[in-house]
Amino acid sequence: ARAGFGKKPVVAYAANWLKDNLVENDRICLIHGDYRSGNYIERDGRIVAILDWELVHLGDPLDDIAYILGAWRSAPPHNWLSHLLPEEEFFERYEQASGIKIDMQKLEFYNMLFRFKSLGIGATAAGAWNTAHELDLRIGVFAMTHYISTFVLISELYNQHSAREGT
Repeated sequence: ARAGFGKKPVVAYAANWLKDNLVENDRICLIHGDYRSGNYIERDGRIVAILDWELVHLGDPLDDIAYILGAWRSAPPHNWLSHLLPEEEFFERYEQASGIKIDMQKLEFYNMLFRFKSLGIGATAAGAWNTAHELDLRIGVFAMTHYISTFVLISELYNQHSAREGT
């Protein structure tokens, strides 16, 4: 409630979906949490520094890939991942460089987890905006993502339900 969730059925529904669809992790590593173009420095074709570490955690490496799938695509008609490559080529290069196979079931789970976390981050910003003594417009703009995140999460849950029900 402090983060601005209140009592929202979508939160409970998503939490239950995540619990019911847990995936096995055969590899745990350091997850950046916001790895994308714009959060690294490149020189001469090599990454020389990685920036923006506040979302770092331990987990499945496909968590970072789901984040890129969910948040960092270029505009249509390309829809390039992280604004760099088409999805298929991105996956191929990722598999070649990392030795980790892209598992679509795991990506589905981590995509839903990303949507769930996005809802919490947006709700926290909305709560901060509503209680701020000094209004920072950047917080207000970020708070608006709460409504977008809610809509996207509802859409993702609806699509999952429809796919399972065959409707």
